[in-house]
Amino acid sequence: MNMKPMMESWRRYRILSEAAETITADINEIWFAFLAAGSSWDKIKDGGYAKKALDERIGEITNAFPPDEAQQIIDMQKGRAKKSLDEVKKWGDSNGYTGTISKAYWTARPGTLEQAVNDDKTGKKIDVVQGGAAGNPSDVVLRFGASDQLLGVSLKSTGGSGKITFKNGGFRSTIKSLGTYGVKTDYAQGAKLWEKSDWNEVVKQAKVEAASDLPMALTEADAKLKAQPQAVRKAYTQTLQYYGWDESERLPQLIKKYNNIETAKKKQADLEEWGKYLEAIIPSDQLGGKTFQEFAKSRYQELKDHGNRMLGKARDIMLHSMNQLSDEQRKAFILTDYINAKAQTPYWIKATGMGTKEPYSAAAEDPINNPSYLALSTLPITFESIASGTVGVKAGDQRIMKIRVKWESAPLTTSIKTETSKW
Repeated sequence: MNMKPMMESWRRYRILSEAAETITADINEIWFAFLAAGSSWDKIKDGGYAKKALDERIGEITNAFPPDEAQQIIDMQKGRAKKSLDEVKKWGDSNGYTGTISKAYWTARPGTLEQAVNDDKTGKKIDVVQGGAAGNPSDVVLRFGASDQLLGVSLKSTGGSGKITFKNGGFRSTIKSLGTYGVKTDYAQGAKLWEKSDWNEVVKQAKVEAASDLPMALTEADAKLKAQPQAVRKAYTQTLQYYGWDESERLPQLIKKYNNIETAKKKQADLEEWGKYLEAIIPSDQLGGKTFQEFAKSRYQELKDHGNRMLGKARDIMLHSMNQLSDEQRKAFILTDYINAKAQTPYWIKATGMGTKEPYSAAAEDPINNPSYLALSTLPITFESIASGTVGVKAGDQRIMKIRVKWESAPLTTSIKTETSKW
């Protein structure tokens, strides 16, 4: 029995079934990247690999189909790619992607999308989720001009998500992250507190101020100031806050804070015990003729005012450091520290080529449809002071987000966190 016709038939069937999703798709993607790079393999990252892959895919088509049919398939994919590129360029011109395309990346291999995003960057690596149902579906990434403008193009996928969320951090972790970009932190930025300019000295003094009412808050023989343990300072400040509230508001305030009735009741019992302890140990002359509740309210307000001034200084230190970043570094910093956009980095659009012969057509669409993130991807980023303890982030003239420094809980006694929200 002659098996050759049967084997050829099976080979043709295999090629036909795979071509729609693999072979012809690769031809379309690689040719798109090649044209985008000005028809230069040197302007494609790993261009030699891309050219070899294209030759192999074309070879598989020509070996599986009659010459005329094979050429029609190849021409169709190249024609669609050309029209898709035309539409992508039009979309880019209308959405802030300026300059010529200086480099193209074919992202067929795992890790190549993240490589494109982090190419020639300093500082922390930007994490990217590539492909899959929840990942970035870009088949090709285009770099515009010498800038950091990157645009992903999905040529066959409808996957991905447009949801962008913010993430919170900490003051010290933010400063540490900025240091990876070569930023030199000036800890003397902002107003003096307790006649001290240096941040570390301010922090030391805050620990003392937060528990100066307590016995044994000042202990060292050489009269240096030494603070109570952090747990004691925190409990003291929280107790002052609690007793500063009207009695009817105490439990509701705790429920609001902890979002759990049982947790709130347990915390209330702890604070009531602390209140009894404080009333017993704080001398009456220190109360200045006030009731303990009146003392607690005024003393907590003092600590809160000091705390707000410290937050303002922390904001000024952060802002001074942020403004040392280049525009490229600003984008990387925001993406790594304050935005959850692993599946949307780089910003991507979908381009669909259509037609089986000349004239071909194509359409470009924006599935993400997130103007704020698009602005971050295309416009210069600026940082500014907008309120006490808050940094505003703009892309061009568009308000993007607010980064607010805040105490983790009690002022002067807990760590300083950052909270991010839409501006």
